[in-house]
Amino acid sequence: MREFEPRPKIVGTATCPYGLLLGHDADSCRANKLADGRIYNVIFGRVSTTIPDSARKIFSEPLLVRLLVAELIAVQRFEDEPFRLTAVSSGDGVGAVAQGLGPEDVMTTVSLARGRFVDERIEISYTARDLEAAAVPEDSFGQAYDRSRIALTVPVSIDRAAGELTKAGYRLVHADRDTVGSRLVFVLGRRIPGSQATFGARATLTWEAM
Repeated sequence: MREFEPRPKIVGTATCPYGLLLGHDADSCRANKLADGRIYNVIFGRVSTTIPDSARKIFSEPLLVRLLVAELIAVQRFEDEPFRLTAVSSGDGVGAVAQGLGPEDVMTTVSLARGRFVDERIEISYTARDLEAAAVPEDSFGQAYDRSRIALTVPVSIDRAAGELTKAGYRLVHADRDTVGSRLVFVLGRRIPGSQATFGARATLTWEAM
């Protein structure tokens, strides 16, 4: 875990990625660049990480995805460390076509990480079909996330991310641990009729063994 100053020095101006992801205009997205590389927006009261050029595809992703990412890359206190958006990748459709599927079945994955050694990660994956299910989700599967009911040692930042997923309607469908680390899996979507399986946007939170 990195340590941040309670009141880092302002070294310039910048555009607030948190505000942009929420769809706000340029005026409200004017922000301060901090000495530690993060962005502070007085209007929103958020400290956010920057978005690398390699991940700017996030701005063309559906609002449902952008709203969640905005909350994951921003915190309210200077001393807290938010997640960093590291990549947004999509298949080229060749694999889907080879399997007799269409462009609506091409998978997109949004990757975020946190920590000096990138030991906490989030991957949000979905297809166009998944997003259709996520737009009208149900809660007939999985469970609402409750840290006290998880038989894992959940880091504060992962707990916070799980809370943001829960507020967005995601349901916890799996939790496990092995010798490498631990994992929580969430789904925003619906149960497949006549099955225990689900389809929808999927978020996987992983962290190294503690």
